[in-house]
Amino acid sequence: LQNPYEFDIYIDRIRLQADNDNFVGDVQKTVIGPYRNQILSVSGTPKSAGSFKITGCMVKIRGCRERRFPIFSEAWAPQSDIKIKAIGLGVQRLCSKRPALDEKAAKKAKSNVHAPKPTNLPLTSTGHQPVLQILSTSLSQLACMVLEGERQAFTMTLKNLSKTTAVDLLLFSFQDSTQAAVQHVLSNRDASPAELYEYELILAQKPALKYIEDEGETETFIEPNGTKVCKFEILGKPGLTNASVLVDYAHLGQPVGMVKDRFYTRQVSLPITVTVNASVELARLDVLPFSGAVPTNLWPSASSEAPVLEDKKEMEVEEDDHVLITLDLRNAWPSPLKIHLELPDERTFEEDILPGTISRVVFPHERIFLSDPHKPIPVLDPARQRQFVVSTARGGAEGEKAMREAFWYREELLKNIKATWSSTGSSWGTKRSGSVDLRGLRMVP
Repeated sequence: LQNPYEFDIYIDRIRLQADNDNFVGDVQKTVIGPYRNQILSVSGTPKSAGSFKITGCMVKIRGCRERRFPIFSEAWAPQSDIKIKAIGLGVQRLCSKRPALDEKAAKKAKSNVHAPKPTNLPLTSTGHQPVLQILSTSLSQLACMVLEGERQAFTMTLKNLSKTTAVDLLLFSFQDSTQAAVQHVLSNRDASPAELYEYELILAQKPALKYIEDEGETETFIEPNGTKVCKFEILGKPGLTNASVLVDYAHLGQPVGMVKDRFYTRQVSLPITVTVNASVELARLDVLPFSGAVPTNLWPSASSEAPVLEDKKEMEVEEDDHVLITLDLRNAWPSPLKIHLELPDERTFEEDILPGTISRVVFPHERIFLSDPHKPIPVLDPARQRQFVVSTARGGAEGEKAMREAFWYREELLKNIKATWSSTGSSWGTKRSGSVDLRGLRMVP
């Protein structure tokens, strides 16, 4: 609202006006100082679902009658009408002639007057919608502490405050502090295909938060004045400091697949403070060639279904058949942890690691043969699928060849080796466990 005068304007009542009677505006009052522009928040209530337009405001100024003021979205000022009769010698010729009255010219001049153009504000009113409230959570003070690779579950109880409208649509989405850094790397054009694949894999397969569905759960429905317990899982990732659970909900009255028009949802969020501590870190990985007999203690134990190698002669392998893999694992947590390795042929390996120490695990592994180690590195995000990709590897074709070889052999090695950790002591009260991130290893020629 604008006051163009040098005195105060007292507005006794002001309310919104719509193009139909299904909208009722709330009455308010205010005072506008001289030569001031003032922003006033006005509200109203739609009485039925549908589309309507706000055409302006009904304003009653003190000492004046009530009238409607339309909405002008563009600045406007009246144009001054400047008439130039004659200049120079033309004055003498005009003095002897009296111009005749031209009614058509007068009407044309009047129609060319630039007037302000009023605008409308289109709005859509939905049907009755419920209101959800986060009643409680299993997290103490909305904070949790996890170790890297650990998955910790927590619950959240939602309550429908509406007494007449049910919730038949629940959509869960998540935000965390690691997403911005990953998106920044994905937008970097200088990043190699291997780096982009790694970060796309983090977004797709390693989300910081995940919704866990109950067995047999087919729909998300909360009756009026009812509650629902939702279960989530948080993953300890480096750089994770905070996260949020976003719950979008609505009442559609029909299955989602049958909705053809646009529908609207409300949202409630749960912010969580997360502390991630280090657990077991991969310090180094080496792949070494060897020949001759393999010591018995280097063969991990096999399951009951796999053959047990007892004869020392069976421990002798050919140089071209196996390689020796060494894993240096460091316990960065101030409590003992047990490492469990799963190797091909159902072989397992377990070892305890003391706090702050590095344990070296050595085991033989069959040589890997790939028929096509130079095929292109895939793109996991469909939005980045392109027919032609310019190589960013240094060294031309040889550099691109070496990068693809390292990528595919690394992927094949990661398929065969899985590492997990678990707590050994009972000082924590609850036993913790998690996975060791082996994707940090880098392959050398």
